[in-house]
Amino acid sequence: MRFTSARIHLSSICIACFLVFFVRIQDRKWDWLTHVQTPQSVVFTPYFPGLNLLGHHEIFSETNKKFKKIVFLGASAVHSVGCDSTWLPSTQAIRQPSNVHHSCSVPAQLNFELASNGFPNWRVFNLAKAGGRLVPMVYVHAKLLELKPDIVIYGDNYPYYMETNAGADNLTPKDYAFLKRIYSQSYDTKKTWETWYEHLQTNGLHTEGYRSPRSLGKDFMRLQDPGSFSGAIAYALISKRKSNTELNEPLPIRLTTFRQWKPVEKPQTEFFQFDTELKYAQGFKLIAQTQKMHGGLFFLYHSPQYDHRDDPVYLAGLKKIYGDFALKNAIGYSSLVDLPLTPISQTYDGHHQTIDGNRQIAKALFKQLLDRGMLQ
Repeated sequence: MRFTSARIHLSSICIACFLVFFVRIQDRKWDWLTHVQTPQSVVFTPYFPGLNLLGHHEIFSETNKKFKKIVFLGASAVHSVGCDSTWLPSTQAIRQPSNVHHSCSVPAQLNFELASNGFPNWRVFNLAKAGGRLVPMVYVHAKLLELKPDIVIYGDNYPYYMETNAGADNLTPKDYAFLKRIYSQSYDTKKTWETWYEHLQTNGLHTEGYRSPRSLGKDFMRLQDPGSFSGAIAYALISKRKSNTELNEPLPIRLTTFRQWKPVEKPQTEFFQFDTELKYAQGFKLIAQTQKMHGGLFFLYHSPQYDHRDDPVYLAGLKKIYGDFALKNAIGYSSLVDLPLTPISQTYDGHHQTIDGNRQIAKALFKQLLDRGMLQ
């Protein structure tokens, strides 16, 4: 037993001598074992990087520090980094196709409007995400507060923001603890937060012992099948698009065959308010309140919807309820539901837009910001 123990000790000494005198382990750099990403080591992206990696978004880049910042929040109608239905998440094979580009989106088109109209010191950032409801977007905004964004714009296809309990299950208990700390810093935000959080719990949020699925991951887009007719056309034009980087126009629209482009024959007799007493909309109020704390502004708009744009009852009801809510809470508001977008060429399914449709939305929003004196 003693012999075995001595042999083990002797082996250990030999290994140690080998590492010290031959490998010279003491002279080697082992920073990789405890490597912490610095701003210089992060690869920044204009795409949504995922809730866990928000620090990788281009808004955090040092190169964007000098700009006044406009941040877009919302779901697919705002996120809109693709220009036909092929970009939306799918259960099929997932890859990053070259026929999807951040320049297609509403935020990117607003950047173009600002630069073209003498506002080069402003920059727009796309933090919206397909499938993103209000709760994860409030979290995203809270994570951006250190940057003190000048304007936050939230676009919604009513009533998407409040569906599935406003996406409350996208966050973890740790995330909710973070939000609680953020909103406990002032009396007003604390009061709004407690009311809103209680409403989320009443409608099914359970944070004790719960691990969130974190469904709002980074952007991955589905590539069209090159074997199909539309896919063959798409692939043939990818090269052309790549060679035309100045215009960077999208691929031809893939027609949505189930869509019937007819005006609403029987308008609603009354507007149905899904968000009773606007309890879910208190999340908008939280964004506005925290923006106000650093002198920032908040603007809410409803996206174009083909099926409702000729419905006077719907349009009046939406503007009345959310217009009054916005006025009461010092929020800028506009309804773009009736924006006259052309089927196929500007809206491919009635509530998502092509690059030209997004361009029209950006023009309308630019005018709103300009008329309201928000671009100082």
